[in-house]
Amino acid sequence: MHVLRKLRLFWLLAALFCHGSAWALGSQPFIKDSFLNLPDDLAEASKAGRILMVLYEQEGCPYCAKLHQLHFKDKAIVAGIKKGFDVIQLDIWGGREVTGFTGEAMTEKAFARKIGVQFSPTIAFYDAKGKEIYRMAGLHTQEQFKMELDYLSSRAYQKTGFKDYAARQARKTAKAGLIDEPFFAKTDDLKALAEQTWAQDKILALLFEQENCADCQQLHDRKFMDGDTVKLLTEHYAVVRIDTAGKKTLQDLTGKKTSEAELALGLDIQQTPTIVFFDRSGKEILRYEDHLTAEHFSGGLLTFLATHQYRQHESLQDWLRARAAANRAAQ
Repeated sequence: MHVLRKLRLFWLLAALFCHGSAWALGSQPFIKDSFLNLPDDLAEASKAGRILMVLYEQEGCPYCAKLHQLHFKDKAIVAGIKKGFDVIQLDIWGGREVTGFTGEAMTEKAFARKIGVQFSPTIAFYDAKGKEIYRMAGLHTQEQFKMELDYLSSRAYQKTGFKDYAARQARKTAKAGLIDEPFFAKTDDLKALAEQTWAQDKILALLFEQENCADCQQLHDRKFMDGDTVKLLTEHYAVVRIDTAGKKTLQDLTGKKTSEAELALGLDIQQTPTIVFFDRSGKEILRYEDHLTAEHFSGGLLTFLATHQYRQHESLQDWLRARAAANRAAQ
């Protein structure tokens, strides 16, 4: 069976199982009972010297369930949240009215789409002016979650990006050096590669990594050792690895000369690894920070992009739900 057909079948069954499960939105004592007026919630948090943390989830989400079952049972994580954050919970499919930071009212679902939520859970953090200062897209490890809370609560984000903060913390344990893969495209001209890639109806993917990065090592060990993943990336993508601290000169997607580090800065890469996917117009489709299982990464995200479903669906989550509904109707 062709790899895309096999992975598509797997993901339909997985999505059907997830949406048919008993997992409802998790409940925690530190989640505020809010009227969902975000300017009011922000004012309360700021007055108390705390950071507003908005948790975007959905029912039937195994990663959300794991967040509540593991992360929110970790005493250090819970203590950190209670000390420095006000938490609001939103349902990415919900119909409750939310007043956004600009005063505009809309449903939870519309608000999640407006700010570009692609994965669940997604956790966004906002400063006193309502500016998003950090985002966790997907379920991060408990160790990284703790580090991210420390990064935010200590206000280190005001001085440095998380990738540099994390690199300093990881130098003691992570392996040095960047890891190459046979499917990486070797080029200094991203514009030319992009034009060639799009002419073949493939997807351009920029993989941002750095040295001393344990999560980058894990991406290579777990995802890039998976046969279905490698086949998809080889046949349907052009993958370019970018060193977020690199000095190598490149031509970016507009043809402008830049360095690897400047490219990462211009795209506001906050974590490593991060993969940014681009459509044929050079517009970012979405970005992925490694958090999915190998099966969900290939059978879900990579299949969604490789089959160009992003052209018909507003988000990955919309496609997953539509595919699950179609599968149920066919039975």
